[in-house]
Amino acid sequence: MWAVAVLLAPALAERGEARQSVEAIAERTGLTPARVHDSLRFLLRRRCIRPVAADGGAPVYAVDRS
Repeated sequence: MWAVAVLLAPALAERGEARQSVEAIAERTGLTPARVHDSLRFLLRRRCIRPVAADGGAPVYAVDRS
């Protein structure tokens, strides 16, 4: 989960959103796509991020400010 959060953090801080596919995150972190998916679900459940859209198949996540 930390590897995924660290990868998304700069884009979330700079632009307020991150546009990365599970496969792209897996490639950059060295995790399996299944593990990346689990990590994203964890971040979503804990209300750290929220889905806002999908951009050509890549989900777009934003900081959950609620």
